[in-house]
Amino acid sequence: MLSVKNFALSCGLLWGGVLFVVSLTQLIWPWYGVAFLSMAESIYPGYQGIEGLLGAVVLLLYGLLDGIVAGGIFSWLYNRLNS
Repeated sequence: MLSVKNFALSCGLLWGGVLFVVSLTQLIWPWYGVAFLSMAESIYPGYQGIEGLLGAVVLLLYGLLDGIVAGGIFSWLYNRLNS
């Protein structure tokens, strides 16, 4: 059995962290992750046109929320189907 809370939090931290790191890396190297961040811009409505540290924090919060919801649904469904 998966712990729904722990798995959801892990997914949220992982996905939010990935979005945050890619966004911060693009501040150093502007060519890095352009397609990935363009995809994130098309998914997360509040991210359009935000650059810099504020944009990275917005993506971190979106990724955290998105990962928690997706991880929670996945682990709950896994536990239901596995029992």
